This record gives sequence, C-alpha cells and structure tokens, in this order.
Amino acid sequence: MKYLFFLSLAILILSLASCGNEIEEPVDFELGLEYAPLEIGDYRIYSSDSIVYRQGGLIKDSLSGFIKEEIVDTFRDAQNILNYRIERSFKRLLNDQWAISDIWSASRSENNYIRNEENLKFVKLIFPIKQGISWDGNVFFDENVQVTESGDNLQPYKNWEYTYDVVDSTYTNGNIVANDVIQVLHVDDEIIIEKRVSSELYAKGIGLVQKRMTILDCQSCNEGSFEEDAEVGYILRWDLIENN
Repeated sequence: MKYLFFLSLAILILSLASCGNEIEEPVDFELGLEYAPLEIGDYRIYSSDSIVYRQGGLIKDSLSGFIKEEIVDTFRDAQNILNYRIERSFKRLLNDQWAISDIWSASRSENNYIRNEENLKFVKLIFPIKQGISWDGNVFFDENVQVTESGDNLQPYKNWEYTYDVVDSTYTNGNIVANDVIQVLHVDDEIIIEKRVSSELYAKGIGLVQKRMTILDCQSCNEGSFEEDAEVGYILRWDLIENN
C-alpha cells in the first residue's frame, strides 16, 4: 500500500510539473497573432472612399460607401491549410441593404497571416511582430502583374517591401478606439511617371482598422501634382467603423 501511495504521489508531482511547463510556453500574444483574429461569425464594417482616374485623367470618379467583411465558413486548401472564407458586401448608404460583392479568404499560422484578395495571395503580417522588420508580402505572385481598373492596365505592386513601420500606436475613428496598433508600410515611392503609396493599420484583437492606397500613373506630372494630373489609377481609403 505504501508503494502505491508513493507511486501515485510521484505521478501527481510529475503531472503538476508538466502543467507548469505548458504555462511557460509561448502563447499567441507573444507572437502577435491577435492582430489577425480569425473566427467564424466575426465581422468588420469599413467606410470606403475612392477616386478612380479614367480616360487619361479627364474623368475622376468618386465613390463612397461601406464595406462589410464577415467570416462565414472554413475550408482546407490543396496544401491542407485551414482557410477562413470571407464574405464581402457593399452598400452606398447606411440604410441600404448589403449586396455581396465577392468572396476572399484568409489563413494564419505561427509564421504569418495571409489573405487571398481578387485571386492574389498577400502575406499581410509575419510573426513575431517587431518594428523595422521587412518581408516580401507579394512573394506568391509576380510584382509586375497587371491589374485592370476601369479599362486601364496598372502595375500597382512594383517595388513593394512590407515593413513594420510603427508599433504600439493608437487608432480613433468615431466609436472605435484601439490601442496596440501597428502600421505596415507596403510602399512609398514616387518617380516621374508613377506614384505608389500603400499602408495598413492593424489593432490587437480587432485586425485591419485602416487602409490607404494611392496608385497613380502620369506622363506629364510635375512634382507633387499626381493627385491633380494623373491619367490612370486610383486612391483608396478604408476606415473601420464597426466590429464585433
């Protein structure tokens, strides 16, 4: 009986020690995975403003509205990686009905956060998050890929290099107040005929809270006049206004 008692006591001590070791292992917040939460039922609503340059810059179409992204399902891809299906909807006014526009997807590991948008696969974040770290977020496609916008061909992704430009910032927009915000700078490049500026803000526990893109081409722009004289391209702004 004494032997059984001491054997049980040893097993109990080993079990407690094992539990203690598990608690000391790295957890999600140490890597930064909370900047890209993924769970069925999660949704985010953004105010969206865009300007599209057409017909050699003679027409500048402005469009404002609201974009809703909701995680509705999961699936396994060809590499057996768990992906989350994102249903995207749009409406012009708050009182309008949502209209589904497209389906995107996202996946997350301990190394990165990936989004598939319009059949292009972007490495949005890498883990752990640390200011100054850079990576090739467009590694899964040719950076010279052409995108058609209102009948014109653009190369939006040339010379992109993703960098954690700001860490531990804040975001405020209406009812949304977020701390622990990071900025990912994709590109900030302007030459005689092209302007490429793109960045995103992510908040811990929320995900993407802000997006800014300026993709403009111009054959005869003076310095600082792209927004006025560009012939092809677009300016895009998203701001988070609601999430669950």
